[in-house]
Amino acid sequence: MGKAEGKDNFFAEDPLAFSKLIWNERKEQFRLAEDIVLGNDQSHFIFFDRGLADVTAYLRHTKSPQSHWEKELSQYPYDRSFQLLLSHRSIKQTRVEWNLFRKPSLCIKP
Repeated sequence: MGKAEGKDNFFAEDPLAFSKLIWNERKEQFRLAEDIVLGNDQSHFIFFDRGLADVTAYLRHTKSPQSHWEKELSQYPYDRSFQLLLSHRSIKQTRVEWNLFRKPSLCIKP
């Protein structure tokens, strides 16, 4: 769903439908990441640029929270989180591209 289907801003037009797609993709990414860690070395880290908590946060922001998703979050724990604080000089507007990644692609060893 998106521009190919004539939706200029899918999230703004239908936040819940958009979020359902993203929610399912994020759950699958989490499952694939667990498979990578369990199949390899437990000391590896998987980096997620976005996660399931982002989906619920955006829905809370639009005043349409999904309580069943909020409860489900505890099944998908993240070990660490961090934010990068950028100076206003380093932020510039670029063309936005949406990508759905089918599997995690980066493991970082501490």
